[in-house]
Amino acid sequence: MARFKGKFIVGSIGPVTYRRSKSGGVISKRAKDVKQTEATKKSARFFGRVASFAKVLRLQLGNICQQDTTLMTRLNKELLAVMLNCYTKETKTYNFDNDYFSRLDGLELNADSSLREYLWTEPVVDLSENKLAIHIPELIGGVEVKFPNSASHCQVQIQVMQFDLRGGHYQKSPLIGFTLEQDGVVIPAQDFLVDVVPGVLCIVGLGLRFFKAEYGMHVLLNSIELSPAALLFAKFNQGVFSEQVSKQTKTVHEDGSSEGRINIFWPHAHAGFKN
Repeated sequence: MARFKGKFIVGSIGPVTYRRSKSGGVISKRAKDVKQTEATKKSARFFGRVASFAKVLRLQLGNICQQDTTLMTRLNKELLAVMLNCYTKETKTYNFDNDYFSRLDGLELNADSSLREYLWTEPVVDLSENKLAIHIPELIGGVEVKFPNSASHCQVQIQVMQFDLRGGHYQKSPLIGFTLEQDGVVIPAQDFLVDVVPGVLCIVGLGLRFFKAEYGMHVLLNSIELSPAALLFAKFNQGVFSEQVSKQTKTVHEDGSSEGRINIFWPHAHAGFKN
């Protein structure tokens, strides 16, 4: 369908397309409609679910880093490879009771400032019996953690997330964090323990935030070019997800009126990977 836009025709008429450019009107051959097979449609839907989940994951990691422009493509690629291995075409079912998600371990969230170039002591993460154990070895500012020029302090932030893959729900734990200085002060080894419910994918991300001391304040130095962060750990915690995702409550006021409210414990964020 074509229409007039000023003195130009814009749109399609028969086999040709009219469009407007800076130099005037342009006529080009109309592209042929591409017919999708059922297999192509299924592949597109599958990728759509993966991309939707990847977007949720990127958003939840946003508070520990500034992600580079390539992360969307890189994360989509890795998650697609994992999900394809979890899916059985013959039975049209997903099986997450495997170690395939470990493929995400070490994935850089900002390729322009790789975490491995700044953090030289690797944390140890383990998931067993519904408990996530995070061990941070002894750290010395300027040694195990490299500081960029002018930085005086570094804040280490650890984000733990749990994803109900089948239902599309998620829960994010409060940030775990501590600060170290460049002057070589020793930060003793630390251990953190987080409860993980059965039947979820547990993902741990770590990011570094650098500050400089200026006029009695700490000024953040991080930018899109300087934001070291990566995924430390990804594993499916075996079991069946059975958590209460929300609860509806009702409050009755003195005047007899009532007010309903829904408390959400596990927000719903994507379509999920249902069998």
